[in-house]
Amino acid sequence: MKTKILSVLFCFAAISMSAATTSVSYQADTTIFPNPERGFLKQLDFVLNKDTTSCVSWRTDYIKNHAKNDCGTLMLVLYYLDNYKDSTNLPQSILDGFEADMKALREHGVKCILRFAYAKEKSYVNGVRTADDAPLYIIKNHINQYKLLWEKNKDVIYVIQAGFVGQYGEWCYTNHFPSLPDLNDSCRALIDTVLKAMPQDRCLLLRRPRFKMQYIDGVALTQNEAYKNTPKARLGHFNDAFLDGDDNSGTYDRKDATRRAAEKAFIAAETLYVPIGGETSIGNAAQAEQDASYSKTIAEMSNLHWSFIKSGHSHTVTDWWRENGTFDELNRRLGYRYELIDGTYSSSAAQGGVMSVKMNIRNVGFAPLYNKRIAYIALKNGNRIETIPLQSDPRTWKPNGDTAKISEQITIPANLPAGTYQLYLYLPDYSDKLKNDPRYAIRFANEGVWDQTIGMNSLKANITITAANNNGNNNGSVVSLPGLLDKSNVASVSSDMTYYDSNYFDFGPKSVQNPTRWAEWNVKLNRAGEYNVTIEGDYPNGHQWYLELDGANTTYTMPKSYMKDKGTETGATTWSLPAGSYKLRVMNVLAWGQPKLMSIQLAYAGTSAITIPATLDQTNVVAYSEDMAWYNNTYFDFGPKSVKEQTRWAEWEINVPSAGSYTVAVAGYYTNGHQWQLELLSSSVVDTLGLLKSYKKDDVTETATWSLPAGIYTLRIKNVLEWGQPKLQSITFSAGVNHKPQAIENTEYPPLDQNAPMYDILGRQVNSSYKGIVIQNGKKYLLE
Repeated sequence: MKTKILSVLFCFAAISMSAATTSVSYQADTTIFPNPERGFLKQLDFVLNKDTTSCVSWRTDYIKNHAKNDCGTLMLVLYYLDNYKDSTNLPQSILDGFEADMKALREHGVKCILRFAYAKEKSYVNGVRTADDAPLYIIKNHINQYKLLWEKNKDVIYVIQAGFVGQYGEWCYTNHFPSLPDLNDSCRALIDTVLKAMPQDRCLLLRRPRFKMQYIDGVALTQNEAYKNTPKARLGHFNDAFLDGDDNSGTYDRKDATRRAAEKAFIAAETLYVPIGGETSIGNAAQAEQDASYSKTIAEMSNLHWSFIKSGHSHTVTDWWRENGTFDELNRRLGYRYELIDGTYSSSAAQGGVMSVKMNIRNVGFAPLYNKRIAYIALKNGNRIETIPLQSDPRTWKPNGDTAKISEQITIPANLPAGTYQLYLYLPDYSDKLKNDPRYAIRFANEGVWDQTIGMNSLKANITITAANNNGNNNGSVVSLPGLLDKSNVASVSSDMTYYDSNYFDFGPKSVQNPTRWAEWNVKLNRAGEYNVTIEGDYPNGHQWYLELDGANTTYTMPKSYMKDKGTETGATTWSLPAGSYKLRVMNVLAWGQPKLMSIQLAYAGTSAITIPATLDQTNVVAYSEDMAWYNNTYFDFGPKSVKEQTRWAEWEINVPSAGSYTVAVAGYYTNGHQWQLELLSSSVVDTLGLLKSYKKDDVTETATWSLPAGIYTLRIKNVLEWGQPKLQSITFSAGVNHKPQAIENTEYPPLDQNAPMYDILGRQVNSSYKGIVIQNGKKYLLE
């Protein structure tokens, strides 16, 4: 018995320790389990009519009952607009019903593949099969009505299929687009309209490969073109006749085998970067047994990188798959399926120091990820979880057994408390709405790694964080590389670079005609702000350092210097930089001099009193009571509904690294009297700030002063005056002299596009003169 137990444990995770690292080997798991944006799916059809609102409840029940059926996390939601093919505008009840459906998807942990159609039934005109769909101008009007709703609910929209045309929205048998299956101007205009209206970071799927081949240049998407806001990078594929004959019922060329092969080769190349999925349509049992055999199904899905397929259509095929074991194999491999192979991690690091992460990850699924998702290393100690992004893009972890090799140096936050932390790999949803929902995080196919309560994968390793040695080095830098950039972490150097004492970069030049030597590092700034540049070197003669920051188109020139021997020099001014990833290149631009570069230090110059957003509101709340309500979808509505109901609360985690006097301002909307009570909790401090009773009306901001020691706290707010029904808008911290409160934390977003639409937090479109938080393409920006 003892031998058997030890054998299982060794198979689970083989761990070896060295002085600085922990190495782990992981065991693959064949369990079938759900993962986001992949797998078998159910279909919800709904013929919309003027009494739509009375039917919303059964649609919600359908979503609830079929959520994650067969371990799927997707539903095809197909809206039939038959009753509105002659109506310029859809009624509000139709749009409200869409909102209700998206809410139900979100509540039950699934996403949708979205399609619209105007014709469910076929008809015959002069013996020719057709379908009575809508003209292009009607379709355009309806698309424009859905535009804001698509953007608002894109968190639960996986992809949109280019429906609208023909029976079932499958671009066949149509009254208004007669040249199909070849594109005409109306088809192109429809694709243009949908691409413009739908979220820019979602793909539009076309019914046949020839549609995209004719729409673009006919050359398949490449890695250099992928993940960009271009039609070529956003057009994917769906096939609703998978395996049905050699041509899949006209999905591929019906007559020419050479053309069919070319179309499949086009799909195979494309679907490394855009998705494909669909359904089968074989109704004959003998044909199903022949065309949908295990080997043929697996080979076709593997070659074409399938991500999703209906679990019940056609039943002839899916029942056959269940009988011969194909169904279970597809349940594992549709889309991505990641396995940890092994990893090596630093076993200790200092606050603000560097942690080494090396992992080998195998994708045994048929397909990669398509929608953006960030991979994080998470450090967990008790209830505290710190997440640090990796630079590796999970969309590039290719399928069918390819191995992604990750080797990165990540910076430990300078304010992370010392202690021992468990390491996790965390791939949450990219949307702020779903990021903290474990149902939308990606689970790895390894034994014993998945923690469903937090949605993270245990790396079976720990790291001990020690207190920083505060010798002035890097001043709590927010640079996601070592604060001191030197030979050990240089990214590249010029071909003529030489080295002094085998350690220093020797910039020479050997003559006045040779000021060409350079060295560069990859640098990521997690926070916009002012940075100090310090350069250490050995200088036999004069020099002048010149730095270029590729990615910000910014240069920085140190003053001329004739320093002798070893020395450290700091730039005369600070360098104001946006957040982002850059290449930092250093050159000597003073002829002669022969300086030797020892290291560069890039340090954040600002002293931040509050190291989370200074304004606490709904966008960054950590937790709130179950009975919390919302006023205008923005304010926390504290009620109470009765004099006995004073139970609502909201709380944030804040970090105050510098002791001092702070002003706390509470902004809200007040219909009657109120009295706010703020509680500040930590392991060593429990403090309460009670603002005076107030009977102010409308929008009001009230302030008080709070003397705080340094520390990490939980800030909780309650209303303690009976009745009143106050609405909390925000709490703002500001500090006294010698402190500069930090505003909204910057993350690595693309720059604001002044020509693209922007919306405030209530979903109303605004222009560039607006002041406050705006949303563009799903990202938040602060306009000041």
